[in-house]
Amino acid sequence: LLGVITQAMCLIPALRREGINLKPLWGLDDRLRQFGGMAAAIVLYVLISQIGMIFATNISSGADAAGPAIYNNAWLLLQLPYGVLGVTVLTAIMPRLSRNAAEGDTPAVVDDLSVATRMTMIALIPIVTFLTIAGTHVGTALYGYGNFGAGNASLLGQAVSWSAFTLIPYSLVLIHLRVFYAREQAWTPTWIILGITAVKIGLSALAPVVASNDQQVVVLLGVATGLAFTCGAFIGGFLLHRTLGDLRMANVGRTVWHVVLASAGGAAVVLVADRLLQLDALADRFGGLGSMVRVAISGILMLLVALVGMYLLKVPEIMAIEAAVRRKI
Repeated sequence: LLGVITQAMCLIPALRREGINLKPLWGLDDRLRQFGGMAAAIVLYVLISQIGMIFATNISSGADAAGPAIYNNAWLLLQLPYGVLGVTVLTAIMPRLSRNAAEGDTPAVVDDLSVATRMTMIALIPIVTFLTIAGTHVGTALYGYGNFGAGNASLLGQAVSWSAFTLIPYSLVLIHLRVFYAREQAWTPTWIILGITAVKIGLSALAPVVASNDQQVVVLLGVATGLAFTCGAFIGGFLLHRTLGDLRMANVGRTVWHVVLASAGGAAVVLVADRLLQLDALADRFGGLGSMVRVAISGILMLLVALVGMYLLKVPEIMAIEAAVRRKI
């Protein structure tokens, strides 16, 4: 709480520099009345999503005493890259998206959707790839301490590795929701999360049946969440196509394919370097600190190789960053 308060206080000088008056306005603004009509749909959205979380948490607790901690911390760990990168992209695109939606400019909304999707994929696919190949190391580095223990930390890392792909459909769903909210279609996201939660509950219920042992249940619960959001991404894409027409996903697909190739190259280099440099010795010798150094080396190497790969494949957004850096220099 104190951290969040500190963040808020740090924003006050910047707001004052922009000439924004922080004095409260009393009474009901027309925009508040407009939001009031959307509030019921948004509250129901949150409640439905919580039902899915509660169900999965109960399944995990029935399989393993540490199950809820592993399941919830693995999900929180996946939220971090989205919170830093995905939310940044949406924050930058939302004002333009909302303005174009309010003006009824459908081609511009489609263009904003395409830009947001491409930028989010460029930011997240390398991270998803890294977490997939190094999730166990990340789990040990961040959680292998105290009563949690190395065993539970390793299991958490496995859950992260198997469910890292969730970030892709999850981010797509949230991009789709922003478009629906901008177009004042507040109930559509609620129906989408209803479908996601139904799939998540169904697959979560199957996890104890399919799992070969109790520890594997937590890993399968993460996979169930990813598959549920994959269904949600397809549902959202279908509804947007029906509403907006051609979504111009050809450019997005080409960009995603190039980013996947660059990320795969980065993953190959990381795996070879980890073996040749025997980075596992760091964890064996120095414990948690060594694991953190191992993850840091692998992560930096992954990022550099992926960026170089995207540059060589001439991904437009990376070329634009390179041009901006050249101008600064």
